[in-house]
Amino acid sequence: MCNNGNIIMKTKFPAKNHTLFGGVTMKKLIIHNENIIYKEVFIRCCPFSALEIEKGEVVVTSNCRLCGSCVYKAKNNECEITD
Repeated sequence: MCNNGNIIMKTKFPAKNHTLFGGVTMKKLIIHNENIIYKEVFIRCCPFSALEIEKGEVVVTSNCRLCGSCVYKAKNNECEITD
């Protein structure tokens, strides 16, 4: 969706719109692969199947809804949601 040249992303988390090029940062999921012991087990924590293993690293796909399920279930700071 475009609005004056800005790309708007509507998400359930957080509950407001963020612009990609307007000074407002978007939330994103950061994966700390060095903290993940069992990658095959970790990727199953996502209810949207947004985590995959590519070249031995866990990566986030476009299926991510920033629901926070992986962060909640993480035991060793495997991931975090940042601005």
